[in-house]
Amino acid sequence: MHTLKHLCRGALHWLLGILKALWTLWLSLGPRWLRVTVVVVVVLAIGWHQARLFLTPNLTRETVYQVRYLNDGWTQQQRQNFYYTPQGTELLGIEYQWFINLELPLSHERLATDDNMRGWGFIVTPGQQADPLNPGNLPVGLGRHVDPGTGKERLDIGCATCHTGELHYQGTALRVDGGQAVQSLSNAKRGEFITTLGASVFETLLNPVKWNRFATRVAGHDEAQREQLKTEMWAFADHMKHFMQGAGNPKYYPVEEGRGRIDAVGRIANVVFGYDMDVPANYRPADAPGYRLRHLPYRRAALPGYCPAGGWGPGGTKPLQCQTGRIHYHPGGLCVRNPAQSREVEPLCHPCCRP
Repeated sequence: MHTLKHLCRGALHWLLGILKALWTLWLSLGPRWLRVTVVVVVVLAIGWHQARLFLTPNLTRETVYQVRYLNDGWTQQQRQNFYYTPQGTELLGIEYQWFINLELPLSHERLATDDNMRGWGFIVTPGQQADPLNPGNLPVGLGRHVDPGTGKERLDIGCATCHTGELHYQGTALRVDGGQAVQSLSNAKRGEFITTLGASVFETLLNPVKWNRFATRVAGHDEAQREQLKTEMWAFADHMKHFMQGAGNPKYYPVEEGRGRIDAVGRIANVVFGYDMDVPANYRPADAPGYRLRHLPYRRAALPGYCPAGGWGPGGTKPLQCQTGRIHYHPGGLCVRNPAQSREVEPLCHPCCRP
């Protein structure tokens, strides 16, 4: 016991000596303002380094030299039409010019470069050039359409985004039009496309230097247009935040998604029936095991998680709610009229509730 106390006293004495020496060194660095400045600079440098590591895009670096097509039945113009004809789906309403002019977080490099988009799994043809259908020179499936309310061009997510695949081998890509894509559009992990896009939007709004570069490219030097741009950008950022609290909330996607795997049925249903209709009670966990609808076992008017056998809703309980309560749409292209009273179905009706 005596030896243990002696060792503890010795260790305490040694520690106090070290602290006293460090304090003396600290005081010898100069006046207080200089010492505080040194600490602030060190903290900021460490924070900057950690932020760069945290926000570094998770990219797969590869080089594709040539593309060969599995199906030669299309002309190049027909293929471009499939890739870039707008179909009305938006990425939370982001404008086309915003998307092509945003920069990576903590960087001057544009977000939507060929290398970056290919690194996230999107399909970019080597050497492709901008054309009237694809003026932003974006990957397959990322087109544009004019919003009827504002008259501005918005980024359009076409079917080809998720239904065009490629196999890469030694610099050669085998393009499979209509095949399975491997992009990570919905993956919310650190460094993936959608999280990097969100970080880019918020840093652009908060970093005056980055904002100045972005606003000059999009709105020029007109102060009124720049202020309007900032107002619209903040509204979009708030929209992103609201979406992540609803249909984009990770709690509804317990099965991990990634490149080549997305629960399309679950996500689309949560967006259409829960978010777009503003009926949070319609949100359901998206835990389907397959990538696309064609991989899911389903009955004529029932898909896993939405209308199991034995009832009109999960577990035989209530159906998906609609604002009118008259027509209930189910993924798979069937509408159910007044399900509480009958099971009459109408094939291929529009995915909305109508009186």
